[in-house]
Amino acid sequence: MEVMKSSQVQYGAITIEVVHDPSIDLSVDNFDTHAFLTYKSAEDLLGWKQYSASEKIQSKQAKALQGEGFTPRKNSVLDSRGRKNEMGLIPFGLFHRVILWQAEKGNTKAKALLAAAAADSFRSVILEQVSGSPVPLEDRQRKIESDRNAFYAQYAAGISDQEWLEQSGVGSMLGLDMGKTSHWVTFDSGYVPSFLSATVTSGKDPDEILEEMRQKYE
Repeated sequence: MEVMKSSQVQYGAITIEVVHDPSIDLSVDNFDTHAFLTYKSAEDLLGWKQYSASEKIQSKQAKALQGEGFTPRKNSVLDSRGRKNEMGLIPFGLFHRVILWQAEKGNTKAKALLAAAAADSFRSVILEQVSGSPVPLEDRQRKIESDRNAFYAQYAAGISDQEWLEQSGVGSMLGLDMGKTSHWVTFDSGYVPSFLSATVTSGKDPDEILEEMRQKYE
């Protein structure tokens, strides 16, 4: 069994391991089949339980994504610290389909990944063509994390896809638990629920209302 090479890579603020055969030069054309994500990285990216990736990948639903003849693989990998380990690996081409499958199943981390990846692709490709210069990697990483968190914020606040698309709030705050400080991330992403609109209509200062509620619940 060949020894493959592992590299630690940043995706926004998440550190993942990308594995490939060091005798093959990775390119955009062979990346989907010759670059692999470790099971642990898949668990981190998709919010799966620890050591659950193997079970997920071998489930009946996941096998339907993989095509005939695919079998989950473990390879001997030289990790980023120079140690040799057996690692479960997922080809990136398959992982793309896994993200779509998980998003359809309602996995909020998968939906946030799709949103961040699409935003990064459009923004980076368009800006490079308009400006003539590639977007600096550190700027892309920063925006990927921002995009992912902003999209994920709606789920932390109990806001459905339909409500988010319509920007219609949560119906008299149904679905929002104001006792959970994690819900406050929604206000940082520009989302304005119906109760804030009501405070403006009544002549109250929404910033004061928010500050009172922060002090009460944080």
